Amino acid sequence: MLVRPTSDEAAGKGEVDILLDTVGGNTVPDFLQAMRPGGRAVLIGYVAGTTLRVDLPALMARDIALLPMNMVRRHVPAEVFDRLLGDLTHGRLALRTMALPFERIAEAVETRRKGGGQGTLAVRC
Repeated sequence: MLVRPTSDEAAGKGEVDILLDTVGGNTVPDFLQAMRPGGRAVLIGYVAGTTLRVDLPALMARDIALLPMNMVRRHVPAEVFDRLLGDLTHGRLALRTMALPFERIAEAVETRRKGGGQGTLAVRC
C-alpha cells in the first residue's frame, strides 16, 4: 500500500499493490507508475482536482484497475436501518472502533498491517 509516497516512490518501482487516493487531481498518474501490473487504485477523494488524465495504453498494458468509491449512492432500506439502530440502541450490536490522533498514524498503519484493530480504525486530523 502506498501512503503519501516520496518522489522516488511516485517515480515508480512497480511494487505497489494498492493505491488509496484521497486527493485526486494531477498527482494520480504519477502514483500509478509506482504500481505493479494487476494493481488496484481506489479513488476516494478529489480535493486536488476533479479531472484525471491518464495514459490509457500504459494503464491497460499494466492492467491497473481504477476503482471509484462512492458512498453517497448506497441505499439502505428503511427496515434494515431501523433494525440496526434498534440493535445498537439496545446493546445487541457492538461497534468495534479505535481512533488515534494523526501523530500516531504510523501506529495505526502498523496495527492494521499486523491484523489488529478489528472494525473501524480512524485517524483524527
